[in-house]
Amino acid sequence: MVKKCRLSAEKIEVVYNGLEYLPRNTDLIPILERKPHILTVANINQRKGHLEYLSVIQKVLIQIPQAKFIFVGRDDMNGIIQKKILEYKLEKSVILSGFQTDVSEFYKNAKLFVLPSLWGEGAPTSIIESLSWGIPVISYDVGGCSELVDDNINGYVIQPGNSKKLTEKIINLFNNNIQIKKMSNNGLVKARQYNLKNSSDKHEKIFHKLISST
Repeated sequence: MVKKCRLSAEKIEVVYNGLEYLPRNTDLIPILERKPHILTVANINQRKGHLEYLSVIQKVLIQIPQAKFIFVGRDDMNGIIQKKILEYKLEKSVILSGFQTDVSEFYKNAKLFVLPSLWGEGAPTSIIESLSWGIPVISYDVGGCSELVDDNINGYVIQPGNSKKLTEKIINLFNNNIQIKKMSNNGLVKARQYNLKNSSDKHEKIFHKLISST
């Protein structure tokens, strides 16, 4: 029989990913001047929710026909998403960009970031990167997403699988210049804490603490 061990919260420390590069102000396009791009950076697989997200996109396009949905990431579903895009007649509005070694230009031009993951997330680096580019984030409340996205502050966190609410939030935020600008600025402020030095310093502090306790 395996004996279960419970750890107290005081013995648990969380260290978030750190970004090696934080965009400078001169790198940023003002959020209201960006293209009508709604970005998703995530490898295409079942848990990331791309398939379910397509039905949301159909509804959003009724209200925002000029929107372009950009998917960046490796295809792990053997072309299923591509086939569904054609089946739903979304080929003019959904752009599959595949795996990219440098995603900066995608972030630079995006107006919104949506992560439709249904399960299996930790603390997604793509959310941190989006905030660092001043992009408001909309995601389901999966894993540590709600620790990065402050609901109604730098984006929205939605109950997993609530496609109706996801649709509403995308449409409302996209069309609300005051709110999107406010969330963009709030995201830039929060992203400053997620630099690589902060992350490495916290790891070093923990390791020194462990060594001194042995």
